[in-house]
Amino acid sequence: MRRWTILFISHDTEAPRSFSFTERALRRAASVGVALLLVSLIGVGSFVARLGSLPPGRSAATVSRASTSPEVIALQARLGAIRGALDTIRREDARLRAVAGVPSTDSAKLLHRFVARLPRFLRDRGARPANPAAPAPNSALEASAAVSAQLATTAAEADT
Repeated sequence: MRRWTILFISHDTEAPRSFSFTERALRRAASVGVALLLVSLIGVGSFVARLGSLPPGRSAATVSRASTSPEVIALQARLGAIRGALDTIRREDARLRAVAGVPSTDSAKLLHRFVARLPRFLRDRGARPANPAAPAPNSALEASAAVSAQLATTAAEADT
């Protein structure tokens, strides 16, 4: 096993100090150093990202107090209405698929398959697979029209 020695020689008449390390100890120290460096970089990066997401001239304390402002409450209400509209679209989609005889697409199964194929360190329960081919609808009415058009096309193909 190799050993590494570091000598510290002072400028006066003191005897030189020597420190001897094994190769295994140096590897472990390097691993610990890299891990500490990585953790500190992640911490600094998250701090900087958090500062960058704050509006100019606002601190984290004023942003947290602003979350109870009337504008935020109004936005949360609109978000709730949009979620309700999406739930209605999902119910209508399921009903129209049942009437047309088209098998339903279970997004939960698709998401589960997608997440199961990811490496363990990338898995996140809140992750949703993105579908870049399908543009996002601008409104609930457009989404409903798109679903209806897709069902009509599928039903027409099934008749032929």
